[in-house]
Amino acid sequence: MEKTTPNDCPVIIPPPGVEIPTEFTKTTYVGEIKFPLNKSTDLFSPVVQAFLVDGIITVNAVVFVDSKIAKSTEFTVVQNCYVDIEGDPQLQFFVCYNLDDKDAAKNFWVYEVNFQVQPIMPFDILKIESIQTFLWDVDPIGSRGTVTIVQQGT
Repeated sequence: MEKTTPNDCPVIIPPPGVEIPTEFTKTTYVGEIKFPLNKSTDLFSPVVQAFLVDGIITVNAVVFVDSKIAKSTEFTVVQNCYVDIEGDPQLQFFVCYNLDDKDAAKNFWVYEVNFQVQPIMPFDILKIESIQTFLWDVDPIGSRGTVTIVQQGT
């Protein structure tokens, strides 16, 4: 009989919040980038822009993931809303995927992940001034994030 310990079982840690439905998200493979001297196992923070147009916040994020994963990797986006100490609504987004290998990567796939903020009751979306966006490994190595100002669209 083989003994199984908690360390042998994969642990999946979802981020807080609610998954954005796939009809409001789009992922596009953009290319590959190399960092031949990279020695860190930390995830890269996403590069993000957010725009408010006609009462809808659209987020465009570029994420870099280890090229050891399949190029057809599926991402999910989780939206979390909370109220800060001043009583203002704050939004967080987690671009989630699963990375099995924990070695320092030198080659990365580049993806563009676009999504629309889902309605946040009872908050006024026009009061959102900035968002936080994280790249999240669900099994967990951790996450890396960035804060982005929501710009007024044309």
